[in-house]
Amino acid sequence: MSRLAGKVAIVTGGAGAIGHAVAHAMAAEGASIVIGDRLGERAEAAAAAIRAAGGAAIGVAVDVSVRSEVEALADAAEEAFDVASIAFCSAGITTAGGATELLELTDQEWDRVVAVNLRGTFLTGQIVAQRLVRAGGRGSIITVSSVGAERPMFGAPAYHTSKAAVSGLTRALAVNLAHRGIRANGIAPGYIATEMLRNVLGSGDRAQALLSRVPVGRLGETSELTGAAVFLASDESAYVTGQVLHVDGGALVQGWTAAQPPATGDGA
Repeated sequence: MSRLAGKVAIVTGGAGAIGHAVAHAMAAEGASIVIGDRLGERAEAAAAAIRAAGGAAIGVAVDVSVRSEVEALADAAEEAFDVASIAFCSAGITTAGGATELLELTDQEWDRVVAVNLRGTFLTGQIVAQRLVRAGGRGSIITVSSVGAERPMFGAPAYHTSKAAVSGLTRALAVNLAHRGIRANGIAPGYIATEMLRNVLGSGDRAQALLSRVPVGRLGETSELTGAAVFLASDESAYVTGQVLHVDGGALVQGWTAAQPPATGDGA
């Protein structure tokens, strides 16, 4: 199949579970892939896996919260392939390593999470769009929000707030770029079986409470996000913009558990 033949896709967070799965799927559909990751060796390893499967890919180290580094990522795409016409903005963190509960949250923790998740998505989308406009091309920007933007769980308010803002940014990008021939849509994953989710949930009652609120009764797999990503990147979605597609096993419509106190402490 070649639904993305001739296209160049930048995938930030492309060495992570979701980004890597999407990058492989886009490569299998004919796109040339530029993997962006904070660690250059991880980015190159992810790109090497795509090349080993017969695709075209390079890996680039990037901190998506820094404009000059995102510009360098776009430069690398053009030097290796061509102007990127697809941006899949999956770089994201749940925490910068500090306390994540609201009353203990520091400015530094808040600022770093928002910088990566929101500013990083803005910079990637803006820079890809700027270059597409200069080249006279059309394209697709795909953001990654979360079911937690609508249904936050206890803890990690910076993460959930940033993802809600990403959903809003997606709609703003769509409105501001449509006349330029650039579409913007988002994917809001539900509870996907990744290391990030396992770190947030732990095990036991908290994990079981989450599964009880997913109508299909299980966590999702990263492979179950790739179809939506390829569709939104391809010309099949030419009349789709400003949408945030929830791929969540029905979690959004069923709702979320009541706020749960921390595992230790009095929860006051």
